[in-house]
Amino acid sequence: MKHLGKMFHRLFLIAIMIASGLATNGTASVPDNCTPSEGSSCQAYTVLGRPEEFTTSSTGVKLAVRRWIPEEIKSVVVFHHGAAGWHTGCSEIMGNALRNAGIAVIAYDTVGSGYSDALQGGMRNYFDSIDTLTADFTKILRDVRSEYPEKKVFALGESFGCMVLLTQILQEQENGKEDGSLADGYIFSGPVVKVLPEMLPPKPVIKVLNFVSRFFPLLKMPGTDFFSTFDLAFGDKGWAQAGRNDPMIQEAATIPPRLGMAASILTNMDKMYDSLGDIRVPFKIFLGENESRVDVSAVKHLARVAKSTDKEIEIVEGGFHQLFQDRANVTAFVCDCIAAWISARS
Repeated sequence: MKHLGKMFHRLFLIAIMIASGLATNGTASVPDNCTPSEGSSCQAYTVLGRPEEFTTSSTGVKLAVRRWIPEEIKSVVVFHHGAAGWHTGCSEIMGNALRNAGIAVIAYDTVGSGYSDALQGGMRNYFDSIDTLTADFTKILRDVRSEYPEKKVFALGESFGCMVLLTQILQEQENGKEDGSLADGYIFSGPVVKVLPEMLPPKPVIKVLNFVSRFFPLLKMPGTDFFSTFDLAFGDKGWAQAGRNDPMIQEAATIPPRLGMAASILTNMDKMYDSLGDIRVPFKIFLGENESRVDVSAVKHLARVAKSTDKEIEIVEGGFHQLFQDRANVTAFVCDCIAAWISARS
């Protein structure tokens, strides 16, 4: 039982780190032809409260929606936030920056996160399967295409949200349907692609935990200090404090992950990683130079093996994991580059 407890604890840590990112570093310089916008600032540390708009998920759950809409729309982005309590209320600067570039941003809080309702049973910060999240994204994407039929629609993910988008791409490519269920291009910011090998329990242990999760999917996993490494994700520590103060993120810190959710993440991640070479959609990756929350080698593997003919990876000088909550010049640079990438393909 003692060893089993240690295994559960390690799997819990993996679930937390998947939700907020993992570890290593990479370096490069900011391209000379892409510079930050003049006068932009991240110093307001704005975390928005409950939005006025809601939509329904693929299973009928009420999801909170936010929009940043320019007067003249050139193209549209659907944004998928990260996990660990993160929600779209933290995305005001990114939303405004893209709106100012003529790009409409439509973002939603995932099921059980932020201001969205929970799945049946009311468990917050819980999903039963990655498939639930990918189905919700596909539904939102189709809804947005119906709303803006003449516009190109792109997908933007951050951290764990990128894992959801990568899984969604592979699922929809396998379906082989030309029904608008794939975006016209994908942007990944600090993507979680794979857990570092040293963080994983032995494979036989993972098999045991997966087996146990079939019978006890709602089993609570041992607690840990959620905020012990929280600040490492932020280049601007004012944003780290704003996150700590947000009631939705505080809520996530008090809720232990469930075994079934953690097992679903690990199982999906292995399958997804083995299939990265099948990805054919256009994409661009952004990684902070000071990235300490994701496995950078796995992200570079994605950029290397994907069959996409239009693919790029950008290591952002001075950047950290949460690039949309970084220092003003870093966030402005990333948003400018995203806008330029989208505009060139619209």
